[in-house]
Amino acid sequence: RYQSYHTGQSGLYSLLTKIKWMGLNVYLILSYLSCVFPTERVSSVSVTPNTTELLEFNSSVRISCHVSTGTSLSYLWMNGSSEITVSSDRVQVGDGGTSLTILNVSRYDRGPYTCNVSNPVSNDVGRVELLTCCLDGPERLAIIGPSLVEFGEVTVLYCSAMSVPPPSYTWSLNGVHTTVQGPVYVIASVNSSDYGKYTCTAVNTLTDLSQNSTGTPPDLGSPLKIIHLVALALQK
Repeated sequence: RYQSYHTGQSGLYSLLTKIKWMGLNVYLILSYLSCVFPTERVSSVSVTPNTTELLEFNSSVRISCHVSTGTSLSYLWMNGSSEITVSSDRVQVGDGGTSLTILNVSRYDRGPYTCNVSNPVSNDVGRVELLTCCLDGPERLAIIGPSLVEFGEVTVLYCSAMSVPPPSYTWSLNGVHTTVQGPVYVIASVNSSDYGKYTCTAVNTLTDLSQNSTGTPPDLGSPLKIIHLVALALQK
């Protein structure tokens, strides 16, 4: 008689009896018992991508599903509310269901991805979203500023760009770098030295592509023709 049970004791058991027949020991199989001992519960499911720096259409990612405890496991992958059941040329489920591979990722592959692990007695879920999928930009770079300013006025220029991750910004005036960093350039009091061409540079340091964009300058008028805007996007 077992005092305690574990999964290693599962299996097919035979009940035998011994009788004497014509002076011989004869063993008879009286019955078979198929015994399945309690299944270990699923716990602590975690989902981990092998990288979080993904370049659109050029990178692949492998997402692994890990379980701390549990036996007789089944795996089900979900992308949002959609079940991933069939491997395709680009999305593949492997390693007995414990991994999900996405080839040539796009910005539409962000997820969230869910790994649902279950057995006859329990289930648990791990979840991950590819937050940095996918690296792109800067693009749609633009500078916004006034079309006409007066001497002594406070003037603000804004630089914006679409980029993942968000870009860093620097500014130059007439080809000379300034100390201004960030998307906002503030001129506290306009004077004649502020006239010229303002260049905003947005930098994505995690990609190798480059893109240049020139903003349309506003109408230049008196008393001070100050703003001529150039937007420059660099990816390096």
